[in-house]
Amino acid sequence: MSRLIVTCDEPPVPPLTGHNRKAHDVLLALRDRYEIHVVAYPRSSDGSWERYWSPHGVAVHPLTRRNQGRHWRALLQGLSLPTVTRDFEGEARMVSQLAHGIEARLLIDFLSGAPLVRNFGRGTVLSGHDCLSRLFAEESRHASSLRVRWRFLVRRRLALNAERRFAHLAERVHLVSEIDAQALTRVNPRARPTVIPIGGTTARSECLRPWEARRPGAIWGSLQSELIASGFEKLADALGTDGFLRGWRFYGRLPREQALARHPRIQTLGLEYHATMADVGSELGNTRVLLLPDIGGTGQKNRTMDGLAHGCCVVGLEEVFRGMEDWDQPPFVSAETMGELVAVLRGLTETRAAEIGRAARDYFAGRFSLPVLADQWRALFESVNPLSSNA
Repeated sequence: MSRLIVTCDEPPVPPLTGHNRKAHDVLLALRDRYEIHVVAYPRSSDGSWERYWSPHGVAVHPLTRRNQGRHWRALLQGLSLPTVTRDFEGEARMVSQLAHGIEARLLIDFLSGAPLVRNFGRGTVLSGHDCLSRLFAEESRHASSLRVRWRFLVRRRLALNAERRFAHLAERVHLVSEIDAQALTRVNPRARPTVIPIGGTTARSECLRPWEARRPGAIWGSLQSELIASGFEKLADALGTDGFLRGWRFYGRLPREQALARHPRIQTLGLEYHATMADVGSELGNTRVLLLPDIGGTGQKNRTMDGLAHGCCVVGLEEVFRGMEDWDQPPFVSAETMGELVAVLRGLTETRAAEIGRAARDYFAGRFSLPVLADQWRALFESVNPLSSNA
């Protein structure tokens, strides 16, 4: 069995976010096909990451961040704080030791780890996930204030620096959609992108309630994102004041008081607000229609995948369904504007929504489940050479 070495910002353990979810799912998908070693920076010293991954046969090797003077180093190097606080010399030594005398490949998860490619030649895959410079440009375009806009423009500049300086040094760069791959090659024409979508685990059967027993619907999206906050306000404009979604749940990540202060129409629309889901499987398995209010961005949405996996009728703008162009029967509901989306929702019958929910589960299983992703990732690693060191 060949070895896969994965470096990332932190060990990918629950609760999962957009930053660590993909790495978590890749490890689960490939743990039976490779001897996996993770080099990462735990936030906690309680060993929870070791207890989580040890039963899966995944070894985690912890390193310590270099936080002293990080703001000055970020300014001087033109790179993000997560990047400049990593110990790349320590990472290179650890990877070299793990790769010594054995056939190995290296997966550098997320752009913050990109400088490590300078130490290794072939056998390296840099997983950028999204084209981050494009994502931050989108966030800045929809910013609610000049201060927020400036913050995202700075983050865009730092991402551009990393993408231009390091992406072409990896043997392959992984992105989750063709649009992101095209955006990266515009930034760095020498980069060699490979597209593998995100996905996830199949819904647990005990979480899936019969359609007629499920709650009518939910809205899901972090109001910390300018793209989602703006999307919700546009949705509220399109809904008006007739209470069409009254009683639906809204999972918005912001603390309740903060969310209601920033977006008072949550209460006006009669939505039941929650910052988070107590259990994603149980909540989505009890939801008929899942509305995702994103109006822009990059990559693919884990929320979309989770909704499909649990047989929800997932509803959103075209952005929500990036990379989902091929299907036999519509496994989701898409529209070009929020006004059109609300009109479609008003005309959506329970019978049609249930049909779409069933198609969604089948579509997810055939395109985005862990076995499907495992085959694609294995093909990628087999297409690159065994790891070699330039150190």
